[in-house]
Amino acid sequence: PEQLTELSHELKQIAPLTLRVNERQVSRADYLEILDEHEIPAHACTVSKVGIILDANVQVPDLPGFDVGGFSVQDEHAQLCATLLPNLDDKFVIDACAAPGGKTAHILEKYQPRKLIALDQDAKRLTRVTENLERLLLEGEHVEIKAADAITWQAPEQPDCIVLDAPCSAIGVMRRHPDIRLLRHSTDITQTVELQKQILENMWQQLKVGGTLLYITCSILKAENEQQMVEFFSKHADAKEIKIEADWGIEQIHGRQLLPKTGQGDGFFYCRIEKTA
Repeated sequence: PEQLTELSHELKQIAPLTLRVNERQVSRADYLEILDEHEIPAHACTVSKVGIILDANVQVPDLPGFDVGGFSVQDEHAQLCATLLPNLDDKFVIDACAAPGGKTAHILEKYQPRKLIALDQDAKRLTRVTENLERLLLEGEHVEIKAADAITWQAPEQPDCIVLDAPCSAIGVMRRHPDIRLLRHSTDITQTVELQKQILENMWQQLKVGGTLLYITCSILKAENEQQMVEFFSKHADAKEIKIEADWGIEQIHGRQLLPKTGQGDGFFYCRIEKTA
């Protein structure tokens, strides 16, 4: 509640257009130089080490390097996901609720997993994942895009890591989706929290002992974030929080909460969990 006035202001602002450079192809410093050569004003993000904020209105497909996968459009705070994961080289990874594929792509840019399954129940939205991976030159036999319900789907083997960007109210990204003000009702939250819980339970029971689950939402509501995690840890003696040591966000009982900021990222929540038994 102490942030209410600030949040009411921030959620009415225009969110910046933020890029994540594909480090397999170009460094952030080099791409900033390329943008400068094309007289496109831009500056580096402060929280994300691979993020660039554009300071002019542009058509994204017209930017240099778009066709050859030099970058993706992704919110600065969403870009933190891949930095919170263990080394995923030669590991089996599940990106649950993956569409439109920003986190899937970032994982494949940063690591070389043995196998990665991008899971989402919306087959239409999964076409975006396929298109993005093709453009970024990240597709391959080790990547499987799967249309299935994360509440019931069973992995072919125990994963080393699960990224769970859970369905949520999306209150944290209201700047980009102002229709949320009209479409979302307070009664939706209880149903959303229950849905998150069901997906979390199904994914957790499949995770390998010693594996990591990264729980994420683009919400700023404690019911979907901190309180969801408090309940989860109270019921799972085999779960241990791996604290996120960072100079961004607000530390919660479990996890860290980022709030939307003018000229920076949206509202996001992250909690890192290790399976101990």
